[in-house]
Amino acid sequence: MFKNILVPFSGSAHSVHALKEISKFAKENDYRLTLLSVGTDKVNPQETKNIAQEAVGEDFLFYEEKSDPVSKIVSFAEGGNFDLIVMGKRLGKEVGKVIKNVVVDSPIDVLVIPLGSSIDFSTLLLPTDGKEHSKKAEDKAVRIAHRYGSRLYILYVLDLSKGLLSEHAIEYQTNVREAHQVIDSVKEKALELDRDIKVEGILKEGSPPDVILEVAKEKGTGTLILGCRGVKGLVKLFSGSVSEKVIEKTNIPVLVVKSGV
Repeated sequence: MFKNILVPFSGSAHSVHALKEISKFAKENDYRLTLLSVGTDKVNPQETKNIAQEAVGEDFLFYEEKSDPVSKIVSFAEGGNFDLIVMGKRLGKEVGKVIKNVVVDSPIDVLVIPLGSSIDFSTLLLPTDGKEHSKKAEDKAVRIAHRYGSRLYILYVLDLSKGLLSEHAIEYQTNVREAHQVIDSVKEKALELDRDIKVEGILKEGSPPDVILEVAKEKGTGTLILGCRGVKGLVKLFSGSVSEKVIEKTNIPVLVVKSGV
């Protein structure tokens, strides 16, 4: 599923932590790691290579480049046969420009690992609205649940800020029915692939980022799986989005699944 993984590496504490986590995961599953160090005023590729070797040994390919980090990471991902980009994140900080722009521009999925967290696919939380950019996230979540024997929670959040003020309003009832249809559709998809998948639907009301974080904590989520319709060059699609807010505030890994549209 993630056989060829690209790890942009700066030598920072959070990038070291992400490298250690994905290195363990790769060894357990016989996946291949490639490290990319993009030289800047703050990053010396030779120094980062030494740090990486001290952290995980030499079970990786290492490339040095000089360029704008985002454009180089994205072009490297486009030019290689990669399935996943893995990036580390500091806790309690805004999503950095490199992470934000790589998530938007990347042609492939991005796994963001906060400092101190562990890669854990035992319990997955999939927020979805049933729209096109969520479809690939739904498919990926179902496949991961099947591959790793995960418990999968499907979350639909009715955003009350969009005028759904009364439970008696026709629009409200219509949205509730549509939400249940989306949840049931994903559950059916999961059970068609594997009748033994532990899957549960959850319908909540509120601000999507806040509800996602609350449910993630309540269910002991190991990994959040989010859809993102970011297209290369259109950073505005991510800025201020649910994905950005969740990645910024959560302390567990977030897999952002790219729709490619």
